[in-house]
This record gives sequence, C-alpha cells and structure tokens, in this order.
Amino acid sequence: MISCWITRRFSYTVPYNTCSSLSYSLRSCRSVGVIEMSAQSQMAMLLDQLMGAHRDGELNDAPLKFTDRDVCKNFLLDMCPNELFVNTRADIGSCTLVHSVALKQDYEKASKTKDYGFEEEVMGNLKAFIKDCDRKIVQAKRRLEETPVAPEIQEK
Repeated sequence: MISCWITRRFSYTVPYNTCSSLSYSLRSCRSVGVIEMSAQSQMAMLLDQLMGAHRDGELNDAPLKFTDRDVCKNFLLDMCPNELFVNTRADIGSCTLVHSVALKQDYEKASKTKDYGFEEEVMGNLKAFIKDCDRKIVQAKRRLEETPVAPEIQEK
C-alpha cells in the first residue's frame, strides 16, 4: 500500500498496483511515498477498487479474473497477512498482488458452486507466517535471556 497525500490534505491509502493505472504526479518526496492526486483521480481510484480496473469496458487488456496469478488469494478469503497486521510489529509491508473487492465478490459467488482450492494455499501461507512469527519470538526470548540485568533491578 502507498499512503497518498491528496491535494485537499486528506490522507488516503491505495494499493500500489492501482497507482500505476491512474495518472499521478509524484512530488519531490518520493521516499515517503507522497502522491498528489486530483479529485477526478481519487474518484477513478475508488471506482477501480469497487468495480475493477476494467469497469469502462476496455477491450485492449483482458479483464482480470480471480483465478489469475496476480490476484491475492489471501485477500479473497479475508486472510491477507499484509493487511491483517498493518502498523504492528508483525507488519510485513504491502502486498504486491491485486486486492479487488469486485474480484472478491466474484470469488464468493463462484465458490458456492465449485471448490477452487484456495483455502489450502492460504492455509499454507498462514502456517508459514505463524512459523516465522514463532521464530522471531524464540529469537527475542533468547536475546532477553542474554541481556545482563542491572544490579538495582536484580535486588527487587
């Protein structure tokens, strides 16, 4: 996700892949991720999120389907760790895959009639994430045990 600073001074967060589809002009402060957006660009971005990037019926590119590689299967099942742990110690950054509400709704409709096996993939991703968190906990405990205790704290 990129935090955008909109010209009307509202802070807004958008998926990285959405920014490339709209015409934004980056201000001088690129390392912070500041993006200047017009009101029309803001509205187009919101429509892209709700209805998909091909809402205007563009025939040049094939529309994205929820089965495509670029679509986050974790997001389709409300389990994307990139979104679950934002602004925590377990924050792993932004997801590079597409998070689209329209594709999520398509998946929910289609999953009632057919099993796509996304649950197994997401379960594997979550197990790997939990394993990584457990490894970090063990490292932190080991570091804590190795840290010398000050004499005044030890007396208490």
